[in-house]
Amino acid sequence: MMKVLIVAATGSLIFGYIGAKPEDYDHVWIDSVAIYFAVLVVSGVGSIVDWTKEKEFVARTREENAENKVPILREGKV
Repeated sequence: MMKVLIVAATGSLIFGYIGAKPEDYDHVWIDSVAIYFAVLVVSGVGSIVDWTKEKEFVARTREENAENKVPILREGKV
């Protein structure tokens, strides 16, 4: 979905400048920049959420592995 939004923002920027009058060039870019900003915010928040989930998963895995103790028998001694 992010790729579609980026393509849409780029198309909006290109076609906005093609179809706009020269006196409207000052504000044609606003819609495209808003879409780019939304994509940046959503992907940034998603990355932070994924990072915190991964961090929690690693911590839980370490806790579970620390509890697993296996006795080893070497030369008749445990």
